[in-house]
Amino acid sequence: MKESKTWKSYSKELKEHAVNDYLTGKYPQDVVVRKYEISDRTVLQSWVNKYKNCHREIKATAKGLGHSMTTAEDFGSEIRKSLP
Repeated sequence: MKESKTWKSYSKELKEHAVNDYLTGKYPQDVVVRKYEISDRTVLQSWVNKYKNCHREIKATAKGLGHSMTTAEDFGSEIRKSLP
């Protein structure tokens, strides 16, 4: 099977739900990746790292664009609300 070279886009909402499910401990990383059909666990891990290290807002990914996050407090606030 040939590996895909296309860029997969993800909505802001999907990213928020995936990061939230992982950070709250609701699901382990591999389950979150399958549940949200994320291309690879390293994609999820990059979203988690960006949130944890910089409290950046996750935005929808536009095809062909490399950066999917920008600084803002909204995403961090949403995740913090759901953490125990």
